Amino acid sequence: MFDVENYNKLEGYVNKEEIIEVMRDFVATDSRNAIPDIDDYKIYEEPLVGFAAADDPMYEELRAETIIGPHHKLPTDWLDGAKSVISYFLPFSKEIVESNKVEGPPSEEWYLARYWGEEFNIAMRDHLV
Repeated sequence: MFDVENYNKLEGYVNKEEIIEVMRDFVATDSRNAIPDIDDYKIYEEPLVGFAAADDPMYEELRAETIIGPHHKLPTDWLDGAKSVISYFLPFSKEIVESNKVEGPPSEEWYLARYWGEEFNIAMRDHLV
């Protein structure tokens, strides 16, 4: 069984609070977290971050036909010897969300946030690795 207390600071690994702080700082300070075409609109708010053991039995449950299916790869299929999984979600900024509240096609801000946001997301992943 996965022991959350021991996971907080595993010897030889970066602890989860450090990872969260690096991510928060990157979102708050990196200039790519803005839409350059529209007065540098901020794209994302503070990230939501979760951690799980790579051998968590819930990953195996995703292989059920009624969920994803047997083709679903486990964390250890992606990276031999994986110990943990970090998942994060980058919520759009209030400005981006507000811009898209009207009926009809997506707002220009929303469209550009999708494009520039993915560029930022790639930079975030590269920064973490």
